[in-house]
Amino acid sequence: MQIKTVVIWTAMTGSALAMNLARFEFRHLAFPLLLLLLPFLAAPARLLTERLAWPPRGIRELLLLLTAIVVFFPPGFFFYHLAWLDHAVAMPAAAALVDAALKSLMLALTAAVPEEFFFRGWLQETALARHDKPAILFITRKNLFSSALFGLAHGIAFLNPLSAATFFPSLLFGWLTERSGGSIVPAVILHAVSNLVLFLLLAFLA
Repeated sequence: MQIKTVVIWTAMTGSALAMNLARFEFRHLAFPLLLLLLPFLAAPARLLTERLAWPPRGIRELLLLLTAIVVFFPPGFFFYHLAWLDHAVAMPAAAALVDAALKSLMLALTAAVPEEFFFRGWLQETALARHDKPAILFITRKNLFSSALFGLAHGIAFLNPLSAATFFPSLLFGWLTERSGGSIVPAVILHAVSNLVLFLLLAFLA
């Protein structure tokens, strides 16, 4: 891994931690901008903007994953919250559902797009592109490395070891990006829809 890559990742993670510790008022806007701008210090703009193009393939995989999220995630979600956390389920007001949808949309703009651009578009598919040999089954080394740094960054930025569990969905986003020829569009859609489903399900908890 190049020193420049490590420096940029460290600067990004350190900035996130500093903003969170200082409770910087505009961190939810400043940090996404950092994620979008820092890669241009290490890679050609042409190469990075290609990651934003509609993918030549990968749509079938995206549709299968979206179907799996809608079908299998809600039962597991409610089982966990009802059986293990003793939560109750209640029909939310329409305003609560609208609020959940708006929150997920905002998170798509401030998290899904910049995170996928930084970690999948730049780190995985550009900085670590040559590490494309399989590491574990269908998981490539570049996906494994970038997902490990994704989880580590979350754990450090939020000072919460549990946040490092984002390593696991990151592997899925990374695989989908590879199946999409390096385009991050499907991963952004999957990331955003996952957040939407989660927020809507949370609205049903009393």
